[in-house]
Amino acid sequence: TDETYRSLRAKILLGLKEERQKRILVTSLGIGEGKSLTAANLAITMAQQNIPTLLIDGDMRRGIQHVHFNVQKLPGLSSILSGTSPLGSSLVNQAIQKTHIPSLSVLGSGESISNSAELLNSLRFRDLLNVLSDEYEMIIFDTPPVAVTTDAVGIQDAFHRYIFVVKAAHTNISELNRKIQEFPGLRSKVMGIVFNGAPYKRTEYYQYTNYKYTPG
Repeated sequence: TDETYRSLRAKILLGLKEERQKRILVTSLGIGEGKSLTAANLAITMAQQNIPTLLIDGDMRRGIQHVHFNVQKLPGLSSILSGTSPLGSSLVNQAIQKTHIPSLSVLGSGESISNSAELLNSLRFRDLLNVLSDEYEMIIFDTPPVAVTTDAVGIQDAFHRYIFVVKAAHTNISELNRKIQEFPGLRSKVMGIVFNGAPYKRTEYYQYTNYKYTPG
């Protein structure tokens, strides 16, 4: 619900209060758990607070954010990272598209590629984030699930906080804990978990909780 996302926004902004550059990475354990929709709704809620917000579709294999906002997929993130044009060039400006929501822009995933992890681990990607952080107060990065690819966990140095989306009666929480345990330093980055589809008074809603790590 709108109220749930406003509550989520308040908690995130409080957690990022001391951060000059506010960057959040949204991911999940597996496919079909609602992470892209959560990232989109979170970006909308941030923009509704008049926070200049950029939603980046970091799934360069099967990105979907361009569909959510009815914008162009190309050029997109993969176009910028695989190119050699200066990051302040018209390519970047052309790739970032304004949405019908004031204060919200979207950078689509671009052409589907197979070497996304390599591009995300590049210095060019970090330089791009620094350039974009000068323009946008909030950057939300939607990445593929961690059980599918290591894209999300390989860029911990570039993002202040992670939010994991899990789906009630679907996500294997023990497997999620094991996956987080595999990567040193990731646990401290996890800001919270969004429970998608949790039943409450015969309705479906999103619930947010601070992350508590359980080994196993």
